Amino acid sequence: AAVLLATAGCFPMRMARAYKHLVRMYRKPKVSKYVKFLPAKTQLGGSDNAKSPSALLVFLPGYKKEPETYESLCQTIQRVAENSGMSLHIGIGKFCKNMPVYLGSEEINDIIDGVKLRAKETGSQFEKVFLCGHSAGSFAAFEQAHKYDGFIHLGCTWNSKGNLRWAGRSIHSFPRPTLTVVGERDGFVRPFALCDELDDLESLDMNESETSKYKPVIQLPGVNHMQMGDGVVSPYALSTGRRDFEADIPIEEAWTRVGEVVSDFLAVHLDKDGAEGQLFRPEQAARRLQQKFQMTKNYFEAYRDIRSRRHLNEFIAEVQRKILGVKNDQADGKFMPRVVTWWHNTKDDFIYSKPTIEPDGSLFVQGYEDRDMQIRTGPAAQIVATCALKFKSREAILEHEAYASTKADSKETSQSSLSAAQINEETFEAVLRNVTSEQRERFLKEGTKLRFLPDRTEWKEGPDWVNAPLEVTRDSSDPKVMNVRSPTIRTAVDLKPARFAGMTYMKLLMPAQAYEW
Repeated sequence: AAVLLATAGCFPMRMARAYKHLVRMYRKPKVSKYVKFLPAKTQLGGSDNAKSPSALLVFLPGYKKEPETYESLCQTIQRVAENSGMSLHIGIGKFCKNMPVYLGSEEINDIIDGVKLRAKETGSQFEKVFLCGHSAGSFAAFEQAHKYDGFIHLGCTWNSKGNLRWAGRSIHSFPRPTLTVVGERDGFVRPFALCDELDDLESLDMNESETSKYKPVIQLPGVNHMQMGDGVVSPYALSTGRRDFEADIPIEEAWTRVGEVVSDFLAVHLDKDGAEGQLFRPEQAARRLQQKFQMTKNYFEAYRDIRSRRHLNEFIAEVQRKILGVKNDQADGKFMPRVVTWWHNTKDDFIYSKPTIEPDGSLFVQGYEDRDMQIRTGPAAQIVATCALKFKSREAILEHEAYASTKADSKETSQSSLSAAQINEETFEAVLRNVTSEQRERFLKEGTKLRFLPDRTEWKEGPDWVNAPLEVTRDSSDPKVMNVRSPTIRTAVDLKPARFAGMTYMKLLMPAQAYEW
């Protein structure tokens, strides 16, 4: 210990690593302190059927949460499983300092071993072992979960596309059955992140019935993040600014909804040769999972479409035509430009790019999705990236011979003053008209409203503009309103050198960002 501390010097990170190393070396598992064990009331081979299945569920708490805060939820899961003809033992682990990612996989192994030891001490029999984690507990269990019979995510997503700020993990390539459950009113995890999992699952060579059995992704209506525990946000979470959304249902009903979907998942994967008893009906459980999976897909269908690259390209083409002054549905005999968006993978490539007009009049817009600048008004950023876009200005387009007919009546259709603020407001209103009536009513009643301020135009160089955010800030006079302001650059058609002339650079509120808001 003295050597480790001496070599750590005065650097906090090195001190922390030394402390963790000491804990790993000398910590001895104390089962009674590390595990809260709930043996099943009915044991393997109960009165319902001699082949009634039995399982062990190892539950891993969220960040800064004690095992006891999940006891009521686990008892509900146990009761629902028992009513479905299963014998379910549950062990709730305790992390060092109640921090799931503090000591890593060694501690997960200790917890699992401790749960198994307590099961042995109580004479609890089981055929399969499932890992279940809530929030950070689920994230911490990932590396060990492939060793067991199934993995249950509560209040946690996989980040299958790597769009979020932590390591991406593909749900479709994970080698074990998985259940992913997020509450509709979750204020810690954006439920829209489930769309990455739904997209990732489409690469599986499975039909929907099989997918809903082996990799169901389910959003539970009315449930928030902490109702998958004791309903209480920890003081630590509050100190970081995290807040949960108000749930639509009582916590007891939320526990039941979680218990039902977890029980159905267990039933499907405890099925033995199609054996069914009076209570144990895995085929019915599979149908219920498929129904909830389909309901989740239906809920996110519009959002998945509006954030697709196809829809994004159509929106950008419409904006470029608006800048020109030609509407998509009212060409009126004018030349209808073909608009192509050229997407760049790196910021440096985008900085050096320029929008162009091809000899046939085609317009090439340059685009970059900046995932370091998602809209963030709290701890959880939006899922959709902010887009930086480089358009050709109306004046520059009208100089091209392909646009002679458009130039002839340019006074009538002049849009040279079209601002990003105007586009943003039109986009938001269009999206609000097209969401469901329930979503619209809820937003108008509870949502934070947006005010669209005049564009910021002080930037003279592209790199400075690229690094400027699409601003979404709380209004100083009305806390129920957020102000949206876009950074823009416009250059004159006679600017020298010519490659910098006739540009309109904008960071706009994209339709998917408006939908998510």
